[in-house]
Amino acid sequence: MFLATPSADPLSVARQQFLALLHCGAHLLEAGCGEGDDLCFFRQQGLVVTAFDARLAQARIASRRSGQPVRVCRIGQLHSVVPYDGIWARGALPAIAPDELSDALTHLAGLLKPAGALYCAFPHLSGQIVATGSTSGAPSTQAHLSLTRLDEDGLRRLIAPLPLQLQQCWESEQADGRWLHALLLRS
Repeated sequence: MFLATPSADPLSVARQQFLALLHCGAHLLEAGCGEGDDLCFFRQQGLVVTAFDARLAQARIASRRSGQPVRVCRIGQLHSVVPYDGIWARGALPAIAPDELSDALTHLAGLLKPAGALYCAFPHLSGQIVATGSTSGAPSTQAHLSLTRLDEDGLRRLIAPLPLQLQQCWESEQADGRWLHALLLRS
């Protein structure tokens, strides 16, 4: 299901759409937590959050900000004996090379409970990535980390063979370009 571009703040819309699929006290995995903005937000909402980031410096900042340990690993390195109610993967997936994205999504799906929700966002295939916060001639970190760009058709093709179903998706214009947001459910 495609939604028109929300007029509200895209991050707030994404968080509210995601939270609507979770119960109070749900156990959430944040894949690629960065400096911990979403980690802190979801903890304030009463969720139990396990977070990781591939970059040690980011994980340390997130840990200090949230007051909880943050793992340092890549998506494929994370293992859990208890499945998660939901996965918030706002920053991690665009940083994965396109030929590795299917394996990463399959791995994340395996960490979810049946019908568990997975939120992800990608720079839109048709949009330009705008370097924000960069100096003249130096690309921003966010633009540098965005290896994968998708539109809705590309996302549908990507998840077709995976144990994930598209619940809804929408696009937004942000300061750093056009983005595709998606809520997926484990089938």
